[in-house]
Amino acid sequence: NSPKPYLRILLTVAVLVYTSFFVWYAYVAQETGISLSTLFFERGDAAGYVEMADSILRGDDSLVPDNELTRGLRTPGYPLFRSGILSFAREPLVIIMVQIVIALLTIPFIYSICQKLASAPIAFWTTLAYILYPTTAFLNTQILSETVFMFCTTLSLWLLLAAPVHWPWRFVAVGATAGIAILVRPSFLYVVPLMIAYVAVRERNIGRMVSAG
Repeated sequence: NSPKPYLRILLTVAVLVYTSFFVWYAYVAQETGISLSTLFFERGDAAGYVEMADSILRGDDSLVPDNELTRGLRTPGYPLFRSGILSFAREPLVIIMVQIVIALLTIPFIYSICQKLASAPIAFWTTLAYILYPTTAFLNTQILSETVFMFCTTLSLWLLLAAPVHWPWRFVAVGATAGIAILVRPSFLYVVPLMIAYVAVRERNIGRMVSAG
């Protein structure tokens, strides 16, 4: 069966979820008198990422600003992503829009992986659970690294598990997306041994099938 009807529903739900979060942010900003800029860019981890991205745009020698709370604790992947967007679009809120597009692009990959490993109905409900999980929606609409990391992680796993096996440069693409994921969040390093083990087992099984044939 074609996955298109399922994906249309999932993407529509995701757009509604992200839109509702923006309506909520606008309501909070109006009720508290806090600007959207402060709400998105000047609190918590977002402030550290903003500071690092600004240092890149200024051409500073170090990617890590002179701040003891952020020195050595943040990888450069997400600040480079943010500064890259701001080098073309000076409006910071554009970053949120780009992240929402990236979050929407992640959905078909999640669905495809689950369909490959299980079935279309399981893929639908699993992806829907991901979309409706409040933490996911919140992180996808904030200046945080999770959106880019999730996209790179999902894409690398899709290339490994669900992409057509005859694609040229497939494993090069897996390595590139995995490398970007590590630059965004080093925790992806824990996934790499599992990916290597999967490839080793699969290649061994293919070798046995060829020998048996």
